Amino acid sequence: MIIQGRDGCVCFFWGPEQLLVSSLPLGVDQYDYYKGVANDLIVDGLRDGKTMKEIIRGCHTLCDVVYSKKLRKDKISSETHQYFCCSMLALIKMKMIDEEEYTLVCGRKKPQKKS
Repeated sequence: MIIQGRDGCVCFFWGPEQLLVSSLPLGVDQYDYYKGVANDLIVDGLRDGKTMKEIIRGCHTLCDVVYSKKLRKDKISSETHQYFCCSMLALIKMKMIDEEEYTLVCGRKKPQKKS
């Protein structure tokens, strides 16, 4: 599912064959908002007494579940897509995965003016 914003989108890949699983729209502060949500996910987990290992395991598990749904071609709700993207950003923030390997920033194609 590719959701394109006014400035393009950020695509997220997961799995051994780097399957496109989800995307976030780029626009006015949307990417920064999701990065903030991923940061809050980490901070709230630590405040609730979870260890970093448990937070990482939870994010990995969510990503694996969504990935397996994508492979089976099951329907994935938009809320689950958002959870997946936030988990990916949290794993990137904790430096568990490389941002350049698992994400792709796609700018919006500008239409050519007809003369």
